[in-house]
Amino acid sequence: MSRTSIKVLGAAAVGLSITSICLIAQAQPAGEVTKAKAAEPAPAFKPVISVEVMMENQGRLFKEVKEGILDKDWKNSGKSAWLLAELGNVNQYQHDDAAYKKFAKQMSDASKTMAEAIDKRDEAAAKSALTSVGETC
Repeated sequence: MSRTSIKVLGAAAVGLSITSICLIAQAQPAGEVTKAKAAEPAPAFKPVISVEVMMENQGRLFKEVKEGILDKDWKNSGKSAWLLAELGNVNQYQHDDAAYKKFAKQMSDASKTMAEAIDKRDEAAAKSALTSVGETC
């Protein structure tokens, strides 16, 4: 290797070292990033649809899940069950009434249990969970 090549490689190594040191010095530790985001208040919940429309969609999803379980259409019934669980979760923020929030959470939890049973293709557990979801509405 020629002297010029060695000098070029040496200069490149020094440049990379300096760049690395600068980047490390400017980097913010991961814990500090998390703390900064945690300090920001969550945005206020603003529904984009009415409770009535949400309930209609919950009913549609419930029907899709029921039909999917009966037809053993695990993939589509699972998707609908997970959406139903999330709608129940979101529905908790539609009213300030404690009883309303309780029922919405129960529906979300029961739908999650149902979705998990569907994901396992456990027909008996899925049917039982379907009944539990129906009882929360």
